[in-house]
Formats: sequence, C-alpha cells, structure tokens
Amino acid sequence: MKKSLISLLCLLLSLSPAFAQATDRTPAYCNKFFQIVQTASPISKVIPGVSFQQIQLCGWALSGGAAVASATAFSGTGTNCGTAQTVIQPGANVPINGAYIDHIPFVNQALPTGADLCLTTVGSGPLSVIIYFSQF
Repeated sequence: MKKSLISLLCLLLSLSPAFAQATDRTPAYCNKFFQIVQTASPISKVIPGVSFQQIQLCGWALSGGAAVASATAFSGTGTNCGTAQTVIQPGANVPINGAYIDHIPFVNQALPTGADLCLTTVGSGPLSVIIYFSQF
C-alpha cells in the first residue's frame, strides 16, 4: 500500500499544468488585389509601400497570351525598388495561352515594413498578372 501511495505521489508530482492555446490569433486574409495586362516591362512599382505598414502577400495568378512570358516580383524602396531590392517571387514562366496560379486565401509572405512591391515581365505576351495582398 505504501508503495502504491508513493508511486501515485510521484506520478502526481511529475504532471505539469496544461497551458491553454491562444485563441486571439486568426490568420490574416488578403482583401486587396492588383491587376495588369502587359507585354515585356522593366522593373516597375506596382504596389507602393506605406510607412509603418507591411504588404502581405497571398499569392498571384498569371495568364499568358500568344507568346511565352514570365514575371518576377521584387520588394524594395526608392525608384522601382532600386534600394534593398529582393526577389519575392522568382520568375514564373507561362506557356502560350497557359496559366500559373500560386494563391491561397491567407497571408503567407510579408515584405519588410514600408517596402514597395515591384514587378517585371519578360516576353511579348500579353501577360495578365493578378497579385493578391493585404497591407496593414
């Protein structure tokens, strides 16, 4: 009996309290989009950054036309993301009359605070680009 009580006491002492899971955090959803149809274009600012806010991405959708095309997204500041330029979405190739879709409903990537989002397209296109984002 004494062994059972000691075992029970040791078992009770080894248990740790269970911590509640946070319920105040919900995923951030994208509530904005940028859309453009273009042929080859050098790096250009498509979504301007705002001080103390981040551009948060949910993805993009590309739709090709009569020729092969590709698009690359960059973050940075200054003229056409020329300062601290970083590739956010590497070049996605779209075949003739094809599509490339990488989009989920919630934020999965955030740019640095205050950074702009820039885009470059390559090919004779036309290329339709939709970027899904939020900014706060």
